[in-house]
Amino acid sequence: MNAFEQNQTYQIEYYDLSKRMVKYAKGIPLILEILGRKLHGKDKKEWEGQLERVKKVPIKKFHEIIRLSYNDLNCHEKRMF
Repeated sequence: MNAFEQNQTYQIEYYDLSKRMVKYAKGIPLILEILGRKLHGKDKKEWEGQLERVKKVPIKKFHEIIRLSYNDLNCHEKRMF
């Protein structure tokens, strides 16, 4: 939804690419939001290029980065997160 701003035309046109991105991100909402914002307004060629680039970075690496950021939060921030 971040990539399309609820534009139905794009959702249909980019359906397969979207499914591939969700599969790569293993459904992790934060990663999907980041990818969606990055791909907003981009054409299919840019989507495919981005997918090839992110496939080179294991999803585990993203999880480690998120974990490090989470560990830096104070107790109150962690509860809100």
